[in-house]
Amino acid sequence: MAKTKASRSAAAGKSKAKGRKRQKASHASADGAKVSDGFPEQKKDDEQHHAEGNAPSSGDDGTAGEAVAKKKKVNSKRPRASKSAGKKAPKAKAKARSGRKKKADADENPFLQPPPPGQQCISLSTSGLEVTEPKPSVEGEDDPTDADRDRDQEDPTRSKKSPVSSSSSSSTSSESQKSPEKSCLQFEKVGLSDDEVTEWVDKNGDVYVRHGDFDSEATLVTSEIDHEAVTDLRSMFSFAERSVKRIYSHFGRDKFENLVANTDDLVLLSLYAGLGGAELSLGMLHKSVTKELKHLHDKDDFLWMESPKKPFFFASCDVDGACQKVLDQHKDPSVYIVADILDFIKPETLAHMENLVATAKKELAALKGQEKAQAKAHAKTMAKAKGQKVRGRGRGQKSRAKPRKSDVDAVPSDGSESCEDGGGDDGGPSAMNPLKDIGEKLLTELLACLEDECAFRKFVPVKGGKTMQMQNLRAVVKRLIMMQGSVCKDWSSMNQSRQELLGTYILPFACSLGLARFLSPMAFLHECTRLFRPAILQKVFPEFSLHHSLLDPQDFGFPVRRSRAYTALVRPDYVMTIPSDQIKRLFSPCRLNCGIFFQATDEEVGDMKRSMAAVRLKPQSSSFRELLPPQSQVNLLQIERMPWVQAALGKTQEVGCNLDQDPSFAEHCGTILPVVLASVSNMYGCLRERVMHPNELLLAQGIPVYPDVAAAAGFEDGVPVNFKGVSDAQKRRMAGNSFQQACSNGLMTFVLASMHKK
Repeated sequence: MAKTKASRSAAAGKSKAKGRKRQKASHASADGAKVSDGFPEQKKDDEQHHAEGNAPSSGDDGTAGEAVAKKKKVNSKRPRASKSAGKKAPKAKAKARSGRKKKADADENPFLQPPPPGQQCISLSTSGLEVTEPKPSVEGEDDPTDADRDRDQEDPTRSKKSPVSSSSSSSTSSESQKSPEKSCLQFEKVGLSDDEVTEWVDKNGDVYVRHGDFDSEATLVTSEIDHEAVTDLRSMFSFAERSVKRIYSHFGRDKFENLVANTDDLVLLSLYAGLGGAELSLGMLHKSVTKELKHLHDKDDFLWMESPKKPFFFASCDVDGACQKVLDQHKDPSVYIVADILDFIKPETLAHMENLVATAKKELAALKGQEKAQAKAHAKTMAKAKGQKVRGRGRGQKSRAKPRKSDVDAVPSDGSESCEDGGGDDGGPSAMNPLKDIGEKLLTELLACLEDECAFRKFVPVKGGKTMQMQNLRAVVKRLIMMQGSVCKDWSSMNQSRQELLGTYILPFACSLGLARFLSPMAFLHECTRLFRPAILQKVFPEFSLHHSLLDPQDFGFPVRRSRAYTALVRPDYVMTIPSDQIKRLFSPCRLNCGIFFQATDEEVGDMKRSMAAVRLKPQSSSFRELLPPQSQVNLLQIERMPWVQAALGKTQEVGCNLDQDPSFAEHCGTILPVVLASVSNMYGCLRERVMHPNELLLAQGIPVYPDVAAAAGFEDGVPVNFKGVSDAQKRRMAGNSFQQACSNGLMTFVLASMHKK
């Protein structure tokens, strides 16, 4: 029994030893399988390197990759793994990595190379879409020293120009400096409206400006830019001096001599003067010409020319009493201030003209009644034809009967006609033809009443109980220049009926044209909304040369929207020597946002806040947001939730908002200030969180209301306009009705430089 127990214990020990050996063998085989699989931990590293682009390309020699594949194949055949196999795998991978690194260093990185010619590189930013394309060749570029001085001097707070990322901008700028033939033009089209394209300056100093209209596709035109950059408030208000300098630099000495000669001893008559925008523009022009002429006199190669005499402001006309008060408080006011343009006409002639207008309106009312009757009959006929179709259709069958020709109105197939044929501007119905015929007939009859000199008064009543002799005005015709701003309501986009010559202000408009024909000035400048048709003036003045252009304050460096149609009529004894499209050479890039206009003092802001609190019956400690009307507060919340507004505020760019209008419309808010309207009372700045002061709205219209701004505009003797006794509400209305000084001054400078006596 003892022997059997000993033998059993020995057998059990042997079986336990064999079990331990099998367990060790199984562990060893598991380790070998782990090694033969190529170390899963390191396989993750390989996948990560492949994802980062470190895997050997198809163009490599393949030695490193074949070594790794061979090692994996050998390890998979081995039943067990040795320690040496685990040590050789990292060495092979290190060798493969070193081979890939040498190959990557030897090859050039294609992503660092400049794009080939013709390729467009598009990159998205937070505020818009930025496009880079090859720069077209431009003739007559400026001096390269000026271009180098302007290069890459962009204000980060400028409107509608989002700075590109640091990596892309640095690589692009370095490559463009290395290869000037591959320098790219950069411009930005913000996703606010399809008809706005922003200006951008390329590497050679050329500025590409927006030139287009809502009705036509916006195009890019080139213009050379000099070294003067509009980067602050003072440089922005140097637009008059900048335009005069560019006349000499871009158009030569002859055109500058024309400008000096035509500016000498000018006599101005302004109709619908408003705040005296024409007087301010001509005053800025004269001061800038005198300053530039003095600067050129110091040069040896410039002949001596006498400085032009100061312009003479003969008369200003405006029907608004507050505007008359401001016109009288100018530092250099007009001699006569006429209360109404109808005061130039004799009472009996004016009565006859009013009868013609009444007759035309009766004819218009009859035409509208006839149109309503025709529309009603047409609707009844179509309903009857539709009923016949229904009755003629059997069960499960379609009616083959067609409506009779007599049952359908005889209208064009598309129901519209072109503008040239007399239809509406947007392809309106053919019924617009009679309206246009009635309007043109009325204007012709009104002007026929003013053909004779007897239609005008010899003594015109003016403010102050005085009288103005028309004979004195006729005596200065040789040096007379007229500027008129038409009432825009008859030609604005809100005039849905498009009765441009049958509106409320047709009689004053006809009187102004008749007065211009009677006086025949050397130049007649006209400003109105963009929908005004210059063909009207061409028909009235067939012998005059016509220059027409759409100008926007952004073209002259002002970050505010106010696109207007400017027309210049030049007398037949003068000839225009510069093509009309060359006015773009006076443009400047808009590098600022509307925050530049927030210049009101703390005292002015406090007075405005107290006034708003008194109107809203709230404490003076309330914020401007709380003092807004309820609908304006809702509009402000909707604007602040827009992603592009949040992105602009994140870049410390001011966003101006017209809270009195629908914020969903793109042009009612933006880094470019919306159009300043006469009815706007809540123009708000989202970054500064306050309402704009009336003086700031006047500043946006180019009126120098502060001493430092007036000095930059050329008025070194102080502010040229005084608003004593004018309320804030009247200032807001005046700002909406006034000329934009940069545009009117640019037009006046260009026209006087182009005019040459025959």
